Amino acid sequence: MVETSFISTTGSALVTSWEDGEAEDLPDLAPNGPGSYRVRVHARGCDEGRAKDRLGPDDDPVEVYLLQVWPAPAAEERIICQTDQVGDEWRQL
Repeated sequence: MVETSFISTTGSALVTSWEDGEAEDLPDLAPNGPGSYRVRVHARGCDEGRAKDRLGPDDDPVEVYLLQVWPAPAAEERIICQTDQVGDEWRQL
């Protein structure tokens, strides 16, 4: 679980995937328009997801994500909880 800040200059913030593009079924994450926001990302099952690599049409998802966003001044990234190797590798980039 990690918190970080972002600034929406356009008043919009959308979730996208490298493989699938924009997630059309998710709401805009900058509901108050342009400005500074804080986002908390909680991911679970990432190591299991990497090990499995791909899901078949009848497989249940192994990764679960929770995004929480609120207007807030910019602040340093904060690691709240770290339990997976995949997340640690992404934070090193």
